Amino acid sequence: DYDPENIKLTTLENKPGVYEFMVRAESSGFLVFNQPLYPGWHAYIDDKPVHIYTTNYLFQGIKMMPGSYSVKFVYMPEAFVIGAFLSIAVALFIIGAGIVLAGMHRKVKKGKSDNVTF
Repeated sequence: DYDPENIKLTTLENKPGVYEFMVRAESSGFLVFNQPLYPGWHAYIDDKPVHIYTTNYLFQGIKMMPGSYSVKFVYMPEAFVIGAFLSIAVALFIIGAGIVLAGMHRKVKKGKSDNVTF
């Protein structure tokens, strides 16, 4: 049972995809996070990854130990990471191709002006 005298929970960050809390617990317990457990959620206690359990058939929770520590839930699906990497790679390729083509265009233009005869 939740006893506010034995467990203190303070919100440090609350934005979409990142939720961080400061926990002070005098006994072990289970922290239920009322966010649906989709693939891509990660939980950390003091920046160390911990296992997320399914709670109430839909939500997520983690085991808590006695002590003071930070708890962070982060939503970072694998598809997002792959998509971001591919987007950056394509952008760099386009920039590189533009630089190469501009250099080739200058070279061709310079070569044509050198061969002009009267």
